Amino acid sequence: MNNNKKTVLIGAAALLALGLSFWLPLSKNQQNSDQNNANAVNRTDFTLRPLLLAPLRSVSILATAALVVDLATGDVLYEKNADIILPLASLTKIISSLVLLDRLPLDEVVTISEHAIATEGISVLVAGERYRVRDLLIMAMIESSNDAVAALMEYVAYKENIAPAYRELWFVGQMRNKVLALGASQKIIFYNPTGLDISDRLAGAYGSARDIVRIAQHSFSSPLWDLTRTGTIISQDGRVIALNPTNSLQGSLVQLRGAKTGFTDIAGGNLLVLLEQPIGRPIGVVVLGSTHEGRFSDVALLLGLLRQNTIR
Repeated sequence: MNNNKKTVLIGAAALLALGLSFWLPLSKNQQNSDQNNANAVNRTDFTLRPLLLAPLRSVSILATAALVVDLATGDVLYEKNADIILPLASLTKIISSLVLLDRLPLDEVVTISEHAIATEGISVLVAGERYRVRDLLIMAMIESSNDAVAALMEYVAYKENIAPAYRELWFVGQMRNKVLALGASQKIIFYNPTGLDISDRLAGAYGSARDIVRIAQHSFSSPLWDLTRTGTIISQDGRVIALNPTNSLQGSLVQLRGAKTGFTDIAGGNLLVLLEQPIGRPIGVVVLGSTHEGRFSDVALLLGLLRQNTIR
């Protein structure tokens, strides 16, 4: 090989390495680690360097399934395994919350029971405290509080005169009716209202990326999504609670309409983001079966492509 050809090849390799350094920095031990993805998200601010504007078919995300949809037109802007059935984890709480909104006034007050706070997962709720429905829904959506969902389910089932032994079964039946009315497929299924894994092999809910986007599309105007952008709640007993959002992109996305995270051992990392880019153009982005941190970098990458008009 002559010196000119060697020079061209070396130069091309150097440019490629420089371009990749803007988005996928190498670690010493693991090139595709979650930490690298998280660092990439923080540095890029959801834009991609021009050198990386490759054809969409070459885009690589960690998620098993993903879907990006223009919610106004229904146009699919990007999809990967959008119809395969996967565990939903806490994306299930979107449906639980929509059912609760149908049946409970936001300012109605709920007393927290011992049974509710026994639900798996970390929560700041204390038995005997009183909260508005609005505040418990905020906790369910922002902190993904399983106790808050359990307290609301217990309360609404009591109001409907459902016997304690049948409350969860009744409620998941209402959830299924709701999602079918919102355009989800018959394959979507719920075993509990939180999406918590039932065992090492059985998840609490299953559905597809397309199911989740259809539900989001038909609930885009719901007041539920207004409850995903609040940082503090106050109990009816005067206790102030600063919430800890599970969505690490919460403060970084402009024109954010709403979002919900999900993560269990079986499901891996899930994330739904609803936003308007630009205002008046509602976009839904969902990833299923990613990793705990990879769900955020996956969504950031897709939004970066969208902003650069490589997704059309």
